[in-house]
Amino acid sequence: MGIPSEHGVRALCHANIDPTTRVSEYFTNNTYKAVYESIWIPIRRIEQWKILKIDPRVRVPILTVRAGRPHTQRKRREKMPDIISKLRFCSRCQKNGYNRCSCKLLPIPSDDNIRSTMAPSFTMSTEPPIIPDEDVAISLY
Repeated sequence: MGIPSEHGVRALCHANIDPTTRVSEYFTNNTYKAVYESIWIPIRRIEQWKILKIDPRVRVPILTVRAGRPHTQRKRREKMPDIISKLRFCSRCQKNGYNRCSCKLLPIPSDDNIRSTMAPSFTMSTEPPIIPDEDVAISLY
């Protein structure tokens, strides 16, 4: 027994049976009050408190050595600032705080900025092409 499910309640209603009759007696208000009736004890006044012979303060736990290598703990200096990051210097605009990768200025065109490639450079020439003489013909046969 217990509390009927939603499907069970629908089936009981379809059969014209009151679903509250199928709930276990452990879920009623009278049983709840009877179970917790003896537990509700009022708190005494401060004059009626019992004085304990032992010290009720919480003590420090006993330290135990755990197996394995202990975690390393960094020793901070007392007057050390919170975080000191490496000073960055921009080689493009000569300012501190960032490097040339995040600089907002356009790159200065120079020979250093041009990468050399393995491919030959094809430049357009203004000179007319040289045509060999007819006497100097290359024979493939």
